[in-house]
Amino acid sequence: MNCTNCGNKLEEGVKFCGKCGTPTKVESAPKKEKFLSVSGESVFGMRWVKTPRAKIITGLIMFALAAFCFFDPELNDMGTLIVILLVGGTWYIYKGIKSRKNSVETPVSKKMSKRSWLILVVAIIAGVGILVWAASNSEPQNTNNSVTSGQVNDSWVAYNAPESNFSAKFPSRPVHDTKTQDTANGTVKIDTYKQADDTASVLYAVNVTELPPGTDVSDPSGFLENTVSLTAGNGTVVTSEKTTNGGYPAISYFVEIVHPTTVSRIKGLNILVGQRLYQVFAGYEKTEENILELEKFTGSFQIK
Repeated sequence: MNCTNCGNKLEEGVKFCGKCGTPTKVESAPKKEKFLSVSGESVFGMRWVKTPRAKIITGLIMFALAAFCFFDPELNDMGTLIVILLVGGTWYIYKGIKSRKNSVETPVSKKMSKRSWLILVVAIIAGVGILVWAASNSEPQNTNNSVTSGQVNDSWVAYNAPESNFSAKFPSRPVHDTKTQDTANGTVKIDTYKQADDTASVLYAVNVTELPPGTDVSDPSGFLENTVSLTAGNGTVVTSEKTTNGGYPAISYFVEIVHPTTVSRIKGLNILVGQRLYQVFAGYEKTEENILELEKFTGSFQIK
């Protein structure tokens, strides 16, 4: 390298000519472009982290996630995560609005502002949609399908059984099981509908029995009384009362069965419709009497 002024030969790296003192021109190495730098353009063509609209949209997404966690029964106990999402979402929206107010609006930024507002509206609609979906798909969960004394369980579901021609409300969607049983009069088909949780404190169920053609039902009252006796087995029929349901002969009953350590109770309603017997009942321990909702169960039962 030579001095540009006097032509004196210079060593590499010197800043001034040793002969005339003229500053040397040292070419700087070209700067390397940072791949996907935070301050540079993102792969989608926008500075996602720094633009006001990105901050607002990010905040709204965090709000939507917080709402989803809050309304989802399996996630609503994650209080720390929900708080973090709410605080973070508030901060992002605040910074985004503040950045918008402080930005200088040019014709180009006006155009971008319209597009940003469109994205913002879409994000709001999406957030509200997630919130509504989460709220509509979340029901109070009760692992034992029971409530404490003084509370009302409003999570019951309406169930329709077209194959057995009835509808009723259960604490949860029931499980349908079909079995057959051989009797002196022939084979009996029994359809059972009961709540899925076998560990529930109160069991709500409907048995639908197709009686063999040879079954004598000429005396409906006597036949129904016999069904209550069969239900009691070794227990005691505390009360039984003849009644009707939908114009069909029926009998309401209360059976108590004493065990060595507990006392079981069965309360229900048996209805005879031609050669078909409906048994609508609840089984529970005596200590769980306070959470029994028999009238809600039997009152919702309808024969179609």
